[in-house]
Order: sequence, then C-alpha cells, then structure tokens
Amino acid sequence: MKTNRIISFTLINGFILLSFASILASCQKKLYPKTGHFAELSTQSRSIASVEDSTFKSFQDPTQIFIYCHLNSKDENSCYSKELKASLAKYEEKFGKLGQQELTDLLDLYRLENVKKDADIKTQSLLNHLEPNINKNVNAQFRFCKQNAKHFFKKCMTQGIEKDTFRVLNEFHKKNQLNGQEYLYMKNVIKGHMDKKVSDQGTLIL
Repeated sequence: MKTNRIISFTLINGFILLSFASILASCQKKLYPKTGHFAELSTQSRSIASVEDSTFKSFQDPTQIFIYCHLNSKDENSCYSKELKASLAKYEEKFGKLGQQELTDLLDLYRLENVKKDADIKTQSLLNHLEPNINKNVNAQFRFCKQNAKHFFKKCMTQGIEKDTFRVLNEFHKKNQLNGQEYLYMKNVIKGHMDKKVSDQGTLIL
C-alpha cells in the first residue's frame, strides 16, 4: 500500500512539473495578460461596479496588474501604480488621448485599494468553491501520515500539502483555464489555506 502511494506521488509530481513548465512558458510573452478567469467571476464589491467603464477594462483588466505585482514586487503599491499608468498610456496610444478628468477618474476607480478588494472577494469565492476538495485531500493525507509516519508526522503532512495543493489546483484548472499568473496566485492561496488547516487540527473533519 505504501509503495503504491509513493509511486502515485512520483507520477503526480512529474505531471505537476510538466504542467508548471507549460504555464510558465505562457507567461513569458508579456509581463501580464490583459484578462483571465478572474474577469469572469462576479463580485459583490461596489467599489468598482459603481462606475461603468468596460472600455479600458476590456483593454486591460486591472486585476491582472494587481496579481502580477502581488507575485513579483516587494513594493506592491508602487508596482501597481506604475503599471496601471503604463497601461493607461498604451490605451491612449490606441484609442486617443483621455481628458484630464477622465484620466483622473480612471486612476481613482482602479486604485489598488479597490482592485485588491475586488480580487480578495473573488479569491474567497474560489476558496469557498474549492473547500470540499481541499478538506478531502488534507484529511486523506492526515489519516495516511497518522497511520504510516507517526515519527515523521509533521514532515509527512508538509510534503502532503505541496502535493495536494497542486492536485486541487490542477483539477480546478482543467475546468476553468486559469492563465499563468492566476495559476501561481491561486497556488499560493490554496497552499496557505491548507497550511492553516494543518496547523489547526481542530478544523480537520476526520
């Protein structure tokens, strides 16, 4: 039984590495994509929905800028401000100069605070959707480690989190097609959620 599970882990890890390499390759074309799966999700946030502006958002979804800066910059605020202004400049090159008030309104509408709040709501919605699958995988690993690795339980659970994070993520990705950076972003989100569950065994449903 142990041997079969170890072989299974190895095969899964091999598949994960191939998938990961493919996704990273898709990220190399530009800093960030213009849109992604997050744009398809509804939100209850009124911060962005209160003002109608589909033209710029269809040109460049600010959520993708936020995700890029969140993943790649230590100074998320400066990164986002710089990239948003750069995207607006490219928008003007294609569609014509914006009026000063229009530009000011867009910068205010898509400021980091608003976009991050919107992304957080969507992220939580995704986590709620993934929760049953997360619980199933964490609990299965917990039972396996408790039975087979009593003296190395913590290490066993840590290794399990890495494997199960990709399992949950890839099952979701097959049906929803996250872009490269959304994939990396959700990997971190799911892993953090699993880490919390493992550190607090009271949340495990055995």
